[in-house]
This record gives sequence, structure tokens and C-alpha cells, in this order.
Amino acid sequence: MDNMSDNQINQKIGILLRREIEARLITQFKKYLSSELGEKKSKHIIREVIKGVAIEQGRELSKLNGNSLNSFIDRQEPWTRDGSLVTDVIKKNNKSYHYNVTKCKYAEMYKEMGIQDLGFDLSCNRDFNLVEGFNKNIKLKRTKTLMQGDDYCDFRYDVND
Repeated sequence: MDNMSDNQINQKIGILLRREIEARLITQFKKYLSSELGEKKSKHIIREVIKGVAIEQGRELSKLNGNSLNSFIDRQEPWTRDGSLVTDVIKKNNKSYHYNVTKCKYAEMYKEMGIQDLGFDLSCNRDFNLVEGFNKNIKLKRTKTLMQGDDYCDFRYDVND
């Protein structure tokens, strides 16, 4: 059997379902790790692993159709599939992609699972690392997230030349 790439998995099942499957496994892993190493150390380890995975997924994503901002925008469907994210685009051109997320099924799912803090690490924090792996000249600025109780998430991607 051929191993599917992360992007093939994302295309096949979408990111929301993938995050739920990952969260169920990582939650159990974190419980065990915390009992062995303590909460702080286990959370640090999980964050670092997720960071590395996200950077590598960004690199893999950039190999599909290049690493321009427009290529990044064109690859967003698995994240938004089935209304997973409701967004209002504020600015979209070759140098900037700014939007607000006004509804997030990821945040809703993690809250329902009772793992909102872990959900932030599994989804929200990895956004910065994904784009870093995709193209180091594209920077994400975000100061608000629904996951942390804000009214919306403010995604601001800008190309730094």
C-alpha cells in the first residue's frame, strides 16, 4: 500500500476530521505524558512536535503549486470544507491576504471535547508554523482567536520581500 502524503490525506478527509482524530489520540498521549513528566513539560513537548509537523506540512504544501501567496490561498479548501470556517475577506492581492474568521468549527469541536487549551496548540498555533514552512517571506499576524474567546480570528498574511 502506498503511503499517502499529508496533503493527500487533507484532500481526502478534510482538516476538521483530521484534527478531531489527532486530538483524540493526542489527548490520551498527553494524559500519560503528563503523569510521567508533568503538565508543563508534556505541553511543551506536544507544542514542539506540532510545530515541527506544521513546518513540514507547509513545505510539502509548497511543492504542489509553488509557494506564492496566491498558491497558498488556492490550497485553503481542505481547511474550509463543509463550512469548517466562515470567513470575511478584507484584502486579497499578490502581497496581502487579510480575513476574519467569524465561525470556526475547529474551536467548537475542541470546546465540545473539553480540550480548548490543547485545541489551541493543535490548530491555532500551528497556523504560524505552516506558513513558515510554506514560504518564509509570508508572515502571519493574528491577535485574536475564537478559541481564546474573541469575537473573531484576525488572519493577516503579508509578503515581505
